[in-house]
Amino acid sequence: MEPIGIQLKQIDCYLVEIGKNKNKRIVLSILTGAILGIFCILEASVRIGWQGNQLLIFALWYNRLIMGLLIGLAGNLIIIKQDWNWVFRGASLDLVVSAAYFFTSGAVD
Repeated sequence: MEPIGIQLKQIDCYLVEIGKNKNKRIVLSILTGAILGIFCILEASVRIGWQGNQLLIFALWYNRLIMGLLIGLAGNLIIIKQDWNWVFRGASLDLVVSAAYFFTSGAVD
């Protein structure tokens, strides 16, 4: 039997590795949300026009940024016990965040 100090050190190293991977996931998902948000605001500005809609378009980009953060934080969330849980999890979170934007923007875009 190993001394308890060695076991705790191994557990601590394991938790540090999990933290590093989670931090990478969160940073990557926020950056992805920000980049994809740029495409969303370009599309929205073509549809509804830029003039007078700057706040609405900024809110759309910010919505994508928050969506990236939320998806990054939900990495271990299991909604269904299937191989494609990640698809269902992302789509569900996207629906919730996008619906919040859609209803609060007066269903404009």
